[in-house]
Amino acid sequence: MELKPDLPKFSRKPFDLKSWRLVMGGLANEARSLSYDDLLALPKVSLTDDFYCLEGWRVKDILWEGVKLSSVLDLAEPKVLARFVLLASDEFSVVLPIERALEETTILALRKGGIALDEFHGGPVRLVLRNQQCYESVKGLSRISVLDTNEEGTAERIALSRIRK
Repeated sequence: MELKPDLPKFSRKPFDLKSWRLVMGGLANEARSLSYDDLLALPKVSLTDDFYCLEGWRVKDILWEGVKLSSVLDLAEPKVLARFVLLASDEFSVVLPIERALEETTILALRKGGIALDEFHGGPVRLVLRNQQCYESVKGLSRISVLDTNEEGTAERIALSRIRK
């Protein structure tokens, strides 16, 4: 695979931890707007995994630290009809089956290698899953929506548009 020479410049927006919010809604009993401090108050977890990119490179044994996505979803109390979870940053989104979202190794990373995530590494919050495709790692996560039907996320299409076969 060859990279296109005209790769789009992906936004690396600075953020203010005091005003940043993670908004949750959809098929949930409790629509929520969580602050960074709300996430810090949840039990911490870590995940060490390799990071693979569709462009053909890999980084081995990255240590991610954060909170389980399941702990965050528990705060929103998904309804019984919940089957999927949309995770988004602006127009960049991934949709996971609820089972994948609730796995122990699906986390919202706040730190990488012991250092808080900055805007260049997907901060303040980044979706991380064991054995993920690189595009599934939503950077600058700001919205979670619980769904009853599958919806097409934009992440895979955007990622594949960057690569020429």
